[in-house]
Amino acid sequence: MKRAGLYLAIAIVLVTNGVTLIGVAGNRAGEPFETIELTERELPMQAGDQESSGIMLRLMVSTHHGTVPHPPLDRARLEALGFRFPIAPPASGTDLALLPRTAFVALEYDGPVWQRWLQRAEEDLPGEPEPSRAPGAAERLQRDRVTKSRLFVIDTSQDMAALRARHPDQSKVLIVKAIIRARIEDVKDLKSGEVIDHNVIGTVAMILPSDIHVPLPYSRLLAPLKPAADWQEPRYTVTLQYGRRLEPRVSAVTIH
Repeated sequence: MKRAGLYLAIAIVLVTNGVTLIGVAGNRAGEPFETIELTERELPMQAGDQESSGIMLRLMVSTHHGTVPHPPLDRARLEALGFRFPIAPPASGTDLALLPRTAFVALEYDGPVWQRWLQRAEEDLPGEPEPSRAPGAAERLQRDRVTKSRLFVIDTSQDMAALRARHPDQSKVLIVKAIIRARIEDVKDLKSGEVIDHNVIGTVAMILPSDIHVPLPYSRLLAPLKPAADWQEPRYTVTLQYGRRLEPRVSAVTIH
């Protein structure tokens, strides 16, 4: 009986590994679905990886600055993703969170959205502020110009093919899976505190996957790098390839 249990356990492990390898092979079979080059700004090494045997990168996506560029997750887009909102939420004074959903998102890299973000950030700099505040705001903007991720969400869909058709340039737009969250927030009267309206707010909560393993021999190129300084220029460029299942793999690393 013990031997039979051992054989069963071994068989389960072999089957599980086989399914995993088949999935990996299926993801890599044929030409990659998309290929893009990103820098350390968009793919920083995770803290602590430099001294371990493995290197992990994290795909960083920047958030929109106020209302510029256009919010990609308004009520119409959220409903297109399958969210259903109550016609008249209870005026309980408590925000209502909906169950998250998985969708495809388009990430624009170093394009017009990034330029509009910079323009809006410059416009928001105070003209003649208090001396103690001006240097901080200007300094943060200058640092963002050098270190901030230039990936921004520009579109969403439940149809991956339709999303790629709307954004065909693979060198500038990356299609990935993501977890989308939505909630309804109360709008209260400033004087009475009573709920007078509701706002629908959507966010990209997580990119799937956001952590990307760097295999040999590319990990050897990144291993000697120390943690980046606050104003560090990008020190490497990574070529990412996504298979049909949108699972990323590193196909090249260039040290600057």
